[in-house]
Amino acid sequence: MKVFFIRTELSDSDKECILIKLREPVEFAYLAGNLRDYIKDKCEMKLIDSAVTKENLKKDLLDEEPSLVLFQGYHGQENTINEVSNLTKNILPKTIIAVIGDLNRSEKLPFVDLYFNVNPIEQFNETILGIEVDRSLDEIKTKVDSIGIKGETNINLPDRSVYTNENEYYFLNFKSTIEVFTIFRDNIYEKGLIGKKNGKFYDIKDISMQIETTRADGIYFKDFDVFENEYRLNEIINLITEKNYNKKYFAVGNWDTIKRNEELINKFAKLGLKSLILYFEFPKDEEKWILMGEVFDILNKYSIESIIYLDTELNKEEEETLVFWLKERKQALIYLSGEALKKNNTIYKKLPLNFSQWSRWTKTVGFNETQRRRNYYKKYVV
Repeated sequence: MKVFFIRTELSDSDKECILIKLREPVEFAYLAGNLRDYIKDKCEMKLIDSAVTKENLKKDLLDEEPSLVLFQGYHGQENTINEVSNLTKNILPKTIIAVIGDLNRSEKLPFVDLYFNVNPIEQFNETILGIEVDRSLDEIKTKVDSIGIKGETNINLPDRSVYTNENEYYFLNFKSTIEVFTIFRDNIYEKGLIGKKNGKFYDIKDISMQIETTRADGIYFKDFDVFENEYRLNEIINLITEKNYNKKYFAVGNWDTIKRNEELINKFAKLGLKSLILYFEFPKDEEKWILMGEVFDILNKYSIESIIYLDTELNKEEEETLVFWLKERKQALIYLSGEALKKNNTIYKKLPLNFSQWSRWTKTVGFNETQRRRNYYKKYVV
């Protein structure tokens, strides 16, 4: 049987992230990596990512006649999902249509048969099994709807072999960049820019496997643990050195670890570290401001770009202090999320839309990347 995974457009959270990165539809890769062994060889899976590459869905449906079409769907995408599911049913009336995401059964989606939003891995497996043993749609629906919420503790790593093109997934001006997970997951959703802070660590061999099995040129370590302590950071650096992985690297940094380990930062930069996301909490004392300034100096010294990540609301005085401080340090690349995006988005107007900043970015990352960032601010923020 054939299965189509289809991302039709970017969700709102994906659109927020695109200043920094274009997120891969990793939920689909998780489903592919967690299909039961006894039905995996009976299933041919294909990803169609229309959010980044325009394809002729009608032609693909007619040519390949999939048994299951699974759309990625989040709140706000109901109209699009309704349109493409209607198209699919008109072309292939017997094809089962499912949605993975946070959408629930609704009159707005009359052509959707199944919703994988409770325990999507189990629901996906039961659907594939039902198709394989020729169960009716009603029988498959009953089985899928009966699956309850269950904490998954042993989710397999995502199988990105379903991707037809990794070049479109970027981090800043670097195309072909995918996420590598260093902490175990208990669900398959990876909508945010940054990953997990706590949890059981993946063994270094699992991290190595993720790097080895991707065709991408860039790796984003999105979990906090890589820079949480010197041992973990050194372990990753040693892995890259020993395996001689020739890639570009991005990670979520840690102010204190960077300050204490300039030698490791230098070593990582030589291996291809290009940028670090630094989680910002408003300092309570002068010493923290000084430490963060020294971290900027270290990263600038080794041509590593800093991205400030802010998700908690600042009062007006704190906002003005942050903007002034970043201007003084000649730093402007900032990502706002959560309450900060709602309450402090004027930071985008005060900070980056500045001729000197565009000039600096043009010198460091080139005209095209500078224009991409500028267009982002104009379209989504300002």
